[in-house]
Amino acid sequence: CRRCEWACPYGAMVLQPDTKKMDKCDACAGFSVAAGVPSGPRCVEACHAKALAWVDKGSDFTVDAAELRVGGEHLVARSVLTKPSVKFIKVPGVD
Repeated sequence: CRRCEWACPYGAMVLQPDTKKMDKCDACAGFSVAAGVPSGPRCVEACHAKALAWVDKGSDFTVDAAELRVGGEHLVARSVLTKPSVKFIKVPGVD
């Protein structure tokens, strides 16, 4: 019915023409540095609070977006309080 496509504010849901089924976010796999587009999901680049990160699986990710301050004020709650669980894991061989 494609309702999820119309409802998603990020345009992440896409109708696959060959299967006629909806598909979820593919981490912008169709984009590449060679095509002049920075690698990784566009949402990571667009997030002004730096709340999203594109990291290699198994790497130590030490940047804590919750520590971001502007004028001495926290922009978002500390991760120790919110316990975030969303991670984007880079697939080897896919930019």
